[in-house]
Amino acid sequence: MMSRRFFPAILLAAIVLVGAFLRFYQIDGYGLWSDEFVTLQLADKASYGEVIRSCFEIPQPIPPLYFLAVKMWVDWMQPGEISLRLLSALSSTLTVVLVYLLGKKLIHAWAGLYAALLFSIQPAQIVYAQNARAYAFCLMLASGAVLAFLHCLDPASARQRRFAQAGFVLATTLLFYSHYVFAPLLLILNFFFRLNWMRRKRAVAIPQNGIPWTPWLGMQLLTGLFLLPLSGQMWKVLHTRHSLNWSSHLPEWKDFFRFVELKPLWISLAIALGAGLLGWLLLRLILLLGFHRLWRADRNPARAEAKHSGILLLLLWGFGPPLLFGALYVTTDLNLFVENYLLLASIPCYLLIPALAFWGAAMAEHISTNGRQSPVSRPPAAYNFLAHLFLVAFIGLSFYLGPWSIYRQRGHFSRGVPGGNEWRETLTRLNDRRFSSPLFFFQSPFIESNGLQYKSNPMLRGYLSAPLESFYVQEKKEEFVLLPVFWHLDKAAYRQFKTEIKELILRQPEFTLLSTRRFWQDFSGWLLAESGQDLQVVVLDQFQSSGSLLLLRARVAPTLR
Repeated sequence: MMSRRFFPAILLAAIVLVGAFLRFYQIDGYGLWSDEFVTLQLADKASYGEVIRSCFEIPQPIPPLYFLAVKMWVDWMQPGEISLRLLSALSSTLTVVLVYLLGKKLIHAWAGLYAALLFSIQPAQIVYAQNARAYAFCLMLASGAVLAFLHCLDPASARQRRFAQAGFVLATTLLFYSHYVFAPLLLILNFFFRLNWMRRKRAVAIPQNGIPWTPWLGMQLLTGLFLLPLSGQMWKVLHTRHSLNWSSHLPEWKDFFRFVELKPLWISLAIALGAGLLGWLLLRLILLLGFHRLWRADRNPARAEAKHSGILLLLLWGFGPPLLFGALYVTTDLNLFVENYLLLASIPCYLLIPALAFWGAAMAEHISTNGRQSPVSRPPAAYNFLAHLFLVAFIGLSFYLGPWSIYRQRGHFSRGVPGGNEWRETLTRLNDRRFSSPLFFFQSPFIESNGLQYKSNPMLRGYLSAPLESFYVQEKKEEFVLLPVFWHLDKAAYRQFKTEIKELILRQPEFTLLSTRRFWQDFSGWLLAESGQDLQVVVLDQFQSSGSLLLLRARVAPTLR
């Protein structure tokens, strides 16, 4: 009895260890990528007050809490890939436990264990756990907010309800102070609260100990009061809508299942259905030997209703954000269908798969007994056998096609951060004298079409040149010119900017350029077109990274006749 009682805790500890290993293993195996340089720049500020001021002034729609937390690690460990990513890895590891608690609260312990295991081995989650951005930190806070919300709806005692209310307000407030894109979660929870409140009014079988609507409204008002300091930046983000339109990817149906491995899903489903005959034979053997007495039917209507309610919440949480982003795209042309933002809906994906598997087993048992719930003729465990088989196959295939496939290809389990090692490889080359020239151009990954006038704002210029201020560059470039993300655009601001660049090059024909390969094609073609037939662009030295970055030293010289 004692071992059975502690068995879920032992399994959870093993799952957490697996998740922690995958997240901390090779955490510095890849260099920083473009957005991580912004985190480094903010975390390396002289004071916490300067971090807050910078977050509100630079055109980056992310509040300061995450950067303040990262600064604590950076100040303690010195700037580096490990110190910048440590908070994300710890947050993602803790989220493994929160996913288990969510599954246990919504369905039962086994569903929570399978969901936690799915989350721990999912390659996308490993990537974000090794990424010095706020997403893994926000997933932890979002999971904590939903868990507190569930305890508000179904508390064990009045004291637990008060604790859950405080936890919800705290987690939700911290979530908004970390990233605005998680705002749809609050809309989903309010909508579900309304549905749940209406259901409790009608159903007499469900205990009426959930939180009433008046305290719930008070919690929303209190959260809104705490978020007032962010109102200015929120309005600025909404007013300058270009800062939210960073995706060129049009919404597709696959976006709704971005965090579900579809191939293992179908294969595992086929395995489970194919094993139905074997399960039926095992069921007959169990009945013959009399082992069915070990099981008990679930006759609690409130518990059964809670399982259906839990699946409804997961469906709203998983599909609500993509639907909302789709509506924004159709009505306002705001395109938020990037993986970073859809990450908001990833947690319910891992919870839904085991929840639906066990729900399907329960429905099959219910149908086969015509609703009699007889444990003698059809014990639920016989149908749960297929659910367990499906989940074991799905997780095994997901691990084989995910982390294990990556290990076979690269020798380690980390898929790496976006861009891989290209920034570390390229920026360290700046220390090479071969790429030293009087004029240095840097294609900033952050300059949009409205950010060309950066010269009069030192803080904005520092943000736009964040990679050049990193620890990869030993010899800092004192004089450099920032170039935008795209060079082919033909707008009035771009034409004026290009004229200034042309005059610079004509005065100083030799220059160094750090950009993407695509940018260099557009830039060199423009130079040739502007120079006419009398000049040519000669590449003196160049370095091509393992990604898309290119570092070169070139000269505009007279054409040889």
